[in-house]
Amino acid sequence: ECVKPIPYSTMKSIVPWDELDAFRQRGLNPQHPMMRGLGQDPQVYYQSAVSANKYYDAVPHIVQDVMDQVAVITGRQYKLFEYYGDPEAERVVVLMGSSAKTAEETV
Repeated sequence: ECVKPIPYSTMKSIVPWDELDAFRQRGLNPQHPMMRGLGQDPQVYYQSAVSANKYYDAVPHIVQDVMDQVAVITGRQYKLFEYYGDPEAERVVVLMGSSAKTAEETV
């Protein structure tokens, strides 16, 4: 099975260019220095770290939404996780990438 790359022109259609530009503008730039962060005691640090959890929790949903957009454009459906095998398996192998297809054919 050959790999068929998705053309850049197709992928460009789902990139939110305004959001990408805003992200780049927030980045550090040696031409426009800025100080970020403060000295914090452990409790303040912990509170700020915990407040960021909502952003990490949102990542799987955002990634799946983008994968669904790719499916609409390309016809290729991707999921965050896919299970192949016996529903009552006692052991599982977790794989990513091309090794998953090899293991699926082996099973």
